[in-house]
Amino acid sequence: MKLTIVDVFAEARYQGNQLAVVEGAAGLTDAGMQDIAREMNFSETTFVTAQAAGRAAVRIFTPNEELPFAGHPTLGTAWVLSGGRGSLVLALRAGDVPVRFDAGIGWLTPPAATVGPALERGDAARLLGLEQTDLDPAFEPALVTCGPTFPIIGVNSLPALQRVRVELAVQREL
Repeated sequence: MKLTIVDVFAEARYQGNQLAVVEGAAGLTDAGMQDIAREMNFSETTFVTAQAAGRAAVRIFTPNEELPFAGHPTLGTAWVLSGGRGSLVLALRAGDVPVRFDAGIGWLTPPAATVGPALERGDAARLLGLEQTDLDPAFEPALVTCGPTFPIIGVNSLPALQRVRVELAVQREL
């Protein structure tokens, strides 16, 4: 296996999002990939499990779980595999993601986001440390998955947004 560490979205050395890319990872088990990601302790570590001309199968792990898609690991892995030139398709758990490089800039087409279940307005307000009256009545709070799952919650004013304090205990509960 080959391990490469890169900075993604960096304009200068050591100023980007860290990423570990493990090539030749076909022989690793899920538990082995998770152990390496935990050891690296970056926000994500990717594992290239197969590679052919213009295409690679890739899995993305955080220190705690596997993700079906995430942007910076996808771009960083594509850059490592292509040298930042041309185009390729990464086969991720979320599906095929085309990536191309043009004048040193990477472009990708992410998988479509999927809207999951609605969040109860009371739970959404508790999650943000707000009152239900601070939530935008025209916007139904929901869970949206685009790799990781995020709560999407509209608030009705800038002062409400400035008061947001994510309640981690509520996040774990929900």
